[in-house]
Amino acid sequence: MKAVKGDKVKIIKKMNDWSSDYEEGDIFIVESTWYGGINVTSSTGIPLSIDEVEYEILKNENQEIIIQKVIFHADSSQGVKLAINYAEELCKKSGNWNIEILATHQAVKSFLLTEDSKDIYDLHSKGVKFLLCGKSIEVFNIKPMELLSFVEVVPFGVLTLVEKQSAGYAYIKM
Repeated sequence: MKAVKGDKVKIIKKMNDWSSDYEEGDIFIVESTWYGGINVTSSTGIPLSIDEVEYEILKNENQEIIIQKVIFHADSSQGVKLAINYAEELCKKSGNWNIEILATHQAVKSFLLTEDSKDIYDLHSKGVKFLLCGKSIEVFNIKPMELLSFVEVVPFGVLTLVEKQSAGYAYIKM
């Protein structure tokens, strides 16, 4: 889960053995974020960049962490473009987002290595997951090595949608 400005975090796994400015168990308030973690200030006033694997977000006493979960379903290349645009906008919003894009039918072709994928790579770096329907990949005779390395192939897209909705994901058809 990504932290946002103002979150309280606890160090759970110190990765920088050379720094004496923080230790496991230290608690900080997030001042800003970057694509791989957060920026905080130590108790001595030293600015620190903490990698996302080093901390966990703590709940405030009267506040529960709410994760907004959404799955975009695209079945065409135009649908993928729309899903990417909406996912980019959601990534800009504050809060804890879990965003996934499921491609079925013709949309799976948008995730071939030969396609212009800059927007997809950018979203992947922001934590957006990309799921591709295995049945659709079979229909178009696409081999796994022809796909972007970070996509996840699910056996059956419709079943995945049912499971995601059961898990509390908002479903948006593109």
